[in-house]
Amino acid sequence: MQAVYKLEADELDSERLGQGKYLLFWEAAEGGAGVLSQLLEKPEAFQKIADAALDICHFKEPKESCVQACYECLLSYRNQFDHALINRHLIKPWLDQLLESTINCQVKGMSRDQQYQALLQQTDSNSEFERVVLQEIYQRGYKLPDAAQELILEANWLH
Repeated sequence: MQAVYKLEADELDSERLGQGKYLLFWEAAEGGAGVLSQLLEKPEAFQKIADAALDICHFKEPKESCVQACYECLLSYRNQFDHALINRHLIKPWLDQLLESTINCQVKGMSRDQQYQALLQQTDSNSEFERVVLQEIYQRGYKLPDAAQELILEANWLH
């Protein structure tokens, strides 16, 4: 993302979640460059990022001296404690998949108004707060959630 959107290293930050299975990205610079919202607005955005990542990781033009990772691709002072874990070959299948991906921010076959009404129907009848938050999201023109009351098994730590 930094290469495609020409960001400084401190403008975009991330954190591993779910035992490292997920990445959370946010714009760390005050005011932000609007990069993350651009990802949702431009259907080809992830394709461009994947293409740039394939180039950065030496898959387009192989570099003999880069076995798992190097300071030209993935290694940095900031991630030095993870150097033994970083292997560019592990991400190639995901990057190839992203090359073929597009973003669809609308639930299939529904207008924004229809999606809002459907989400309202799914809210917990005992949660006025949930409906107030959903209404604010809708009225301010923000992207609506894809679903409501959806159980995320990975987050269910009670089982």
